[in-house]
Amino acid sequence: MAQLVPVRFGEQTIQFGDGATPTEAFTARCGVIGISENFSINSQADDLPDCNDVDAASFESPYVVSEGRSVDLEIQATATNKPYFEGLIGADPTNIRHVFNSGALDGYNAGPAIITALSWSSERRGIITGTCTLSYTAKPVWTPAP
Repeated sequence: MAQLVPVRFGEQTIQFGDGATPTEAFTARCGVIGISENFSINSQADDLPDCNDVDAASFESPYVVSEGRSVDLEIQATATNKPYFEGLIGADPTNIRHVFNSGALDGYNAGPAIITALSWSSERRGIITGTCTLSYTAKPVWTPAP
């Protein structure tokens, strides 16, 4: 039986593209303290009647209409990343990479994304922390490490 090899937090980063052409550079933001990857689908359902018994309950047959992916970040506010993330609100999509550098998982998901939620909070004598949702605007593509 294969041994489980976990991927640790420090073996992943979210990197943001600078938009340069022809070669875009990607860098990670300092202060990211949590990453969650989210998958969702929108579905519809058709009722399939029982043709042998029209009074019987119909069978609901759901199907996928669309799918979505997003990444939630927990971030600490710094003099550079607070204005950076706030500057992405309402902006054109930014190319992002969710990079994994682990023996168990090497490569990255990449695609354009927009910020769909951003909030900052703090408590007395505490540091300002934030949550940020980056929603992909196209299906991200997995690229294995060479």
